[in-house]
Amino acid sequence: MNTTDTLHQLEKELNVLLTSRKHRNLTNELHLARRRWAKSVVDKGVTESPYAPSKLEISKAKKLIASPIFIGGNPRSGTTLLRDLIDGHPAICSLPCEPLYFEFLSAKVSGLNKEDSFRILCSDWLEKLIDPMSQPPYWILSKNEPDSLRYLEYVRICRGWWNLMGEVRPDSLYYRHVVPFMLGYATCLGGGKINTDTLYWMEKSPGLELNYDQLKKEFPKALFVNMIRNPKDSFVSLKVSLMNSGVHRIPLQYFLKSSLRFNALLRIQSHDNCLTVRYEQLVANRNAVINSVFAFLSLEPEEINLKQTIRSMLATPNSSIGKSERSEIHLSKKELLLLSFSADKVLQHFSYPVVKVNTLLSYMLRPLFYFIKFAYSRRHSFLQSPLSRKGNAIN
Repeated sequence: MNTTDTLHQLEKELNVLLTSRKHRNLTNELHLARRRWAKSVVDKGVTESPYAPSKLEISKAKKLIASPIFIGGNPRSGTTLLRDLIDGHPAICSLPCEPLYFEFLSAKVSGLNKEDSFRILCSDWLEKLIDPMSQPPYWILSKNEPDSLRYLEYVRICRGWWNLMGEVRPDSLYYRHVVPFMLGYATCLGGGKINTDTLYWMEKSPGLELNYDQLKKEFPKALFVNMIRNPKDSFVSLKVSLMNSGVHRIPLQYFLKSSLRFNALLRIQSHDNCLTVRYEQLVANRNAVINSVFAFLSLEPEEINLKQTIRSMLATPNSSIGKSERSEIHLSKKELLLLSFSADKVLQHFSYPVVKVNTLLSYMLRPLFYFIKFAYSRRHSFLQSPLSRKGNAIN
């Protein structure tokens, strides 16, 4: 069996798993199938001549790179809902998946050479482009239909932009590791060229607000839209998600990360290039909130922006407000206590209901939580931006 036949066989097996009604019960099998397929696509794609952008395409790419929109916020706070609503606008190249560069990928490729880094990062992007949300739609580049040739072309195009970014910004790992794959996506959407109507590109990843200072330095024209939701509701939603995966208690690290994200949000929300969107208002009055978001972006919303889409294909809503099962799930006393420690300032600032906990216990344990949070923030690299670490630059 030749390489092409092997690739089509892997594609077929993967598509069966993706579209199976038992999708959620095949997590490990699906993960392995995605990885095998993505590796095969990259292995074949890197043997082809890389894309060579023209001077016109390079000029369009530079303008696009300079105008990012970053959507941040705590997990389960509505960041996906907002991304899906903005998605269909023709002036925005909206990444359909979360790169999660600061939280995961930067560490994954740290110390690797240029070739190995490209293979790992490109494989990760391919996996996300066929299954960005673990629910329909799938195969984003090929519009919900398996077509490995589209993804081979994506690898070839990304490799061309990857080589160019190394020359443009050799000191910036974010440019080297994220921007080429964004440009590859934008080029594929335009049929081999970047659409002239595309004015912005958009990334949605929880916690981007933590890296505000570094991103602002890299992209002076960047706009930040930060979602906020009643922390108690978002943690109940998170607990439901974890329980579906067999985890029945929210780990301490979720509260520590959330506390840091909340602090970052409060610090930057008054900046001119930042907009804070309340999830409850977006759900209750979608039209008005979407209008205000697009006014902030200096764009006019279109009819499609009232629907949730991924590459203009209808997306399955994952909003949790109003779902009856939420009333059956409660945070434990320990989780409520940790919530009160992590979200006290944001609860007060946005006038959310105060979390009721044992006052004496809260008084005794709060200093310990702050100490652990301080130690956690010092140890974990997601707070130490890898945007421009010259000492770790790829050879």
